[in-house]
Amino acid sequence: MTGTKFKLTYMGILALPLLFHLLLVGGGALLSSAPHSAAASSDDPLWHWYLKPQQQWPERASGATADLAPLPVPPTQEPNAVALGERLFHDPALSGDGTVSCSSCHNSSTAFADQQRVSPGVEGRQGKRNAQSLLDVHLWQRLFWDNRAGSLEEQARGPLEDPNEMDSSIAHAVTYVRSNYEGYEQVDWWTLAAALAAYQRTLTLAGQPKNRLDQFLHAIAEHDYANARKRLSTQELEGLHLFRTKAGCLRCHNGPLLSDQQLHVTGLHYYGRTYEDLGAWEQQQHIGNLGAFRTPMLRDLMASRPWMHNGLFNNMKGIINFYRHGGARVTPPSSQLLPQPFPAVSDKLVPFELTHEEQDALLAFLQML
Repeated sequence: MTGTKFKLTYMGILALPLLFHLLLVGGGALLSSAPHSAAASSDDPLWHWYLKPQQQWPERASGATADLAPLPVPPTQEPNAVALGERLFHDPALSGDGTVSCSSCHNSSTAFADQQRVSPGVEGRQGKRNAQSLLDVHLWQRLFWDNRAGSLEEQARGPLEDPNEMDSSIAHAVTYVRSNYEGYEQVDWWTLAAALAAYQRTLTLAGQPKNRLDQFLHAIAEHDYANARKRLSTQELEGLHLFRTKAGCLRCHNGPLLSDQQLHVTGLHYYGRTYEDLGAWEQQQHIGNLGAFRTPMLRDLMASRPWMHNGLFNNMKGIINFYRHGGARVTPPSSQLLPQPFPAVSDKLVPFELTHEEQDALLAFLQML
C-alpha cells in the first residue's frame, strides 16, 4: 500500500453528533485573560503547592513524561539572512499569480497564524488544513501537521509548490529574485530557503511582556516566590494545576512549546466522510499514522484561533468538552464484514470530569497562554 492513498469501501462511519453539539453549545463569553485583582488568601493550598521548586509540585497526570517549561531565547541569526528572509516572507510575487505570500497565511497580528479555518491560496483555492502559528518555530523537530519536513529549509518549498497555496516553483522563485533583488543576481534556492528559515527563527514569545506563564516559571526557578505569585491569578493557577493533573492535558502538551511534538489520533480524521484527512498516513502508510496529527503548540493560543488541524473549532470551551469525553470515540460500523485498518484514538486521551468552576479555571489558564 506504500505510495497509494488508502480509500475506504464504506461511508458514513464517522457520525459525530456529540462533536457538533459541543461546537454549538460549548460557547459563551470567553473569560478575560488579565489576572484577577483579588489576591489569594495566605492559606490557599494551591499557592502552598506551587510556590516551591518545580520538582516539588504536585505529581503530574499519569502518562505525562515532561512538565511545563519556559521558552528559550532563539539562537542569533545572521542579520543579512534575516533581512532577506523577511522580505521574501512578505513578497507575494513568489507565488504563481503574484497574490499570495507566506504572510498571507501567517499574519504577525494573529500569532503568525491565520484566523480563517483554511487559508485561501492562489485564485482562492483551499487545502484542508489550518495554518499553524510560526512563533518559536525554531523549536520544532519536524514541521507541518503530519511532521513531513525535517527542517525549516526543507519546509520552505512545501507551500511554494503546493497548487492550493502559492502554486509556484523553485525555478520561478530563483528567477524572480535574481531579476528583482539587487545584490542577489546569482542567488540559488538554498540561499533563499536558508534566509526564510533564518527570519522565522527570530519569531518568538520568549521575553515578551504578555508571556506570563514564562514569567511565573522563571520566578519559580529563581525561588522568587513573591514575584511568582504576582504573575498568575488564583483562578489561572487552579487552571494550571488542572492542566497538569486532573484534566491530563500535560500528557501531550508539555515542554517549552506545550507540545510533545508527537503524532496522535484524536478522532477528528472524518474517515470516509466530508473533511476526511488521514494525517500522517498520507505521507507514510503505517497503521499508527492513520488519522494521526502532530500535537499543536498552545503558545499565544487565543490569537491563533480557529483550532485543530482542520480549523473546525472556534471555541475553547468546546475543545475542553471534546477532550473531557476522551476525544471522538468512533468505531467501525457493524456493517463492515471484513477487517480493515481503522484509526485508534491515542491512549493518552483519557476522559475526565470537571466541575463548572474547574472548567472555568482551566479555560482561564488556556486564555492566559
